[in-house]
Amino acid sequence: MAAGRLRLTVRDWTDAGLQALEDDGYPAIRADRLAMKLGVSRGSFYWHFADVLAFETALIARWRALVLEALDPPMQPGESRLDRFATIMRRSLMTKRGLETQFRAWATINPNVHAALTGLDANRESYFQRLLTRSDRSEAQTRAIARVAYWTYLGRMQTKRVPKADVEGIVKALLHLAA
Repeated sequence: MAAGRLRLTVRDWTDAGLQALEDDGYPAIRADRLAMKLGVSRGSFYWHFADVLAFETALIARWRALVLEALDPPMQPGESRLDRFATIMRRSLMTKRGLETQFRAWATINPNVHAALTGLDANRESYFQRLLTRSDRSEAQTRAIARVAYWTYLGRMQTKRVPKADVEGIVKALLHLAA
């Protein structure tokens, strides 16, 4: 059994699926390959999931929960919305987003993943808007600034690692735009 456990859980399977997706892309998300990695029979997969669609649904839900949890941790004492925005952008621009890149590739051929990703993008944009809202700026202006920031985030996923000094310059420019 995997990791010395007597019985695998749905989370064991989804975590293994997320790791396989990040490492090898969506073709690696197959019951037989995951079972081999987990050291169990393929029957264990079907014990936990009625079919592949049920597994994909659980995998998408797990990934979405991880993304949203990372996006919105509790505000720290004295932290402003603009501070939070800067922290998120800094972290996003410095981190390799392999799993998200793989989800985006998978979304090109899987309508369920595409729908989940579309919803997640809308959630993230909305969150950025809430962080960037100001009383002296229209909703349309705030939405435009949030989109520029989010598109910066999305574009970063398609490039090589960005030097820290460049990230700081980008965050400073986004903060200037937001202020």
